[in-house]
Formats: sequence, structure tokens, C-alpha cells
Amino acid sequence: MTSSSNEPRGVETAGGAPGKVAQHRRASLALVLMGCLYALLGTALTFVNGRAFAAPLFWLATLSFAAGWLVERRSSAQ
Repeated sequence: MTSSSNEPRGVETAGGAPGKVAQHRRASLALVLMGCLYALLGTALTFVNGRAFAAPLFWLATLSFAAGWLVERRSSAQ
């Protein structure tokens, strides 16, 4: 990376696109990992407190997986 580059430090390029693809892939990975965490916590809380108590965590996991899929789709379209 040269000093005249407009990219922030630490942002690598993937496939010739200046940093956006790598940023989107990291964001999608973070969203999927958050979804996995929500699902694991929801499963544990379901066993401890019952199904209705942990239902919002499963909705959060679903939304997190959907957002991760959309971000990954955006990164592959660029």
C-alpha cells in the first residue's frame, strides 16, 4: 500500500475492489457469529426458563442470519 492510497490502513483489497468486498465479508461473518451466539443462548435459556422466555433471541438470530446473507450477497455482487 502506498502513501497516496485513499484506503484506510488495515483494509485489504480482495478481487480488485478497493476494500469494500473485504469489509462486507467481515461484516457478514460478524453477523453470522452473532446469530450463532443468539441461537446458543436461546437454546440454553429455553431449557432453563421455557420456550416463551427465549423466543426473542431466536428472532434476533434469524434477523442476524438474514442480514449476514444480504451483506455477503452484496459483497459477491461487487
